[in-house]
Amino acid sequence: MTTGMKAGDTDRPAPNGRDKAAIARASARVLQRHKRASVDVEGEAGSLSVAPPHTDLSGHHRQMLDAFGTPSADFMTATFSQLVTTITNRANAAPDESEINAALAMIGGAEPANEVEALIAVQMAATHSLAMVMLGRARRVEQLNQLEAQGGLAVKLLRTFALQAEALAKMRRGGGQTVRVEHVHVHAGGQAIVGNVAPGGGAGLKSEDQPHAKQDANTVADAPLTPLRRAHPVRERVLRASDA
Repeated sequence: MTTGMKAGDTDRPAPNGRDKAAIARASARVLQRHKRASVDVEGEAGSLSVAPPHTDLSGHHRQMLDAFGTPSADFMTATFSQLVTTITNRANAAPDESEINAALAMIGGAEPANEVEALIAVQMAATHSLAMVMLGRARRVEQLNQLEAQGGLAVKLLRTFALQAEALAKMRRGGGQTVRVEHVHVHAGGQAIVGNVAPGGGAGLKSEDQPHAKQDANTVADAPLTPLRRAHPVRERVLRASDA
């Protein structure tokens, strides 16, 4: 895929007002983002060499160290070489420069704080790259068994990617998990239960342990009984002529 002006582009209309507003918003967001480390790729497979995209060699070296979350040049060089090897799509061919820089952008976007986080980020970049290759192959096959093979591998890789992202997030929050409950409302006549709750849904407390259980029981026992229905008032007997 290439971008830029092509033949016939002069026939396209100029951006309208909404286009210009969207371009301005996008430009502001892009300028606020950190520029990712990138490299210029030279040579063929087996003799691949990379060079900075600008003349500040020491500055580019620090950019690469920061992208891999390390002060160690050896770690950065070794890990970068592993990344280049794993994202190669073609046998005996060097990776495309855009593929390498795309992977570097992904790792830089993860902003690894140390070498372990950098390793997970590199694995995520390699896993995603291979998953996309498998998905592309699955769309082009014509046999069902090939579709199942390629698609099944793609699904496994995508699940692995999700697990890697979860592992990175868990590492950053220290392995713990915080559950926060807000807006607990206790209405009149109700009680809030703090502690373990029995599996059946009720609290594991005896009635004697509840603060007002005995008082409420005595109150109910001493209360006068209220008849379920009122007795009929005494009705006067009406004498009929036959009773006289």
